[in-house]
Amino acid sequence: MELKKEEKLIDLNIVKLSKPFVYEDYNLTEINLKLDSITGAILEDAEKQYREDGGKAEQIETDIKYSIKIAAMSAGIPAEVLKRLPVEDYYAVGYRVMSFLSRKVLAATKGLAPSEPLP
Repeated sequence: MELKKEEKLIDLNIVKLSKPFVYEDYNLTEINLKLDSITGAILEDAEKQYREDGGKAEQIETDIKYSIKIAAMSAGIPAEVLKRLPVEDYYAVGYRVMSFLSRKVLAATKGLAPSEPLP
């Protein structure tokens, strides 16, 4: 696929924030989620933290709080920092993780190789 000059590929790892965000020692304009670095250990640790924090959803994959914990671990930023993001950025980060995981689950259930595009 050839891209026109003005077209750019979107890096799904990068969430550009709506405005610069400063909290404690963090000065962020974007967050690199490093989605391909997410492992089973990260998912299990995020679930453990989610449950310890009182999370009760049976389908935790759909809970933004769980996604934020995963984002924090994969990006190397404390969840407490991500929880302080403006609402539009908080949801952009959380839903980017949810979308990524949903695509991975769909690919796995359809028997596709990790690199194959979804139908």
